[in-house]
Amino acid sequence: LESFNFRRVLAPNLEFIAHEMEKETSIIAIFKHLLLSSGKAVSYEVCDLLISFLVEHIDEVGVHGDEDCESQANSTTEGYNPSHSSLTCSSSKRAHHLFLLFCLDFSSLNKFPKNEIVLRPHLQKLISECFRRSTEGPLSGSGHYMNMLRSLFRVITGGKFEESYKELL
Repeated sequence: LESFNFRRVLAPNLEFIAHEMEKETSIIAIFKHLLLSSGKAVSYEVCDLLISFLVEHIDEVGVHGDEDCESQANSTTEGYNPSHSSLTCSSSKRAHHLFLLFCLDFSSLNKFPKNEIVLRPHLQKLISECFRRSTEGPLSGSGHYMNMLRSLFRVITGGKFEESYKELL
């Protein structure tokens, strides 16, 4: 599949695929294969599409509702609203899946250093958003942002990515 056609098929459907991951978590394995095992040309295209999509949805990574899911599922009060519970649980799953996709995107840099070119334009926004979002809101939601920063810094400071490292300084 040509690069242009690959983008034309995958890009408009990323939102749908991310939504379907809530139902079928094994979809993440497809991204893992495309980013880490399919070759540098495909990895580059997927990394580019995925990082753009993920940066647009970075605000959803901090949504955390596991405690709410359990407490609402066990609640027997009259105020219990099952649709709110599934929304909270669904949001929490989506946050976790987006976090995993970020980590896969970052880890693709170790195998395919060419992917750094795709990440570099988003680097400052990623870092500033992660720092900002990790310090605001509930403490339980900041864990994903801090882990994303840790993962990103580990990859960049690994020694191969001098341009990205310079941009941070």
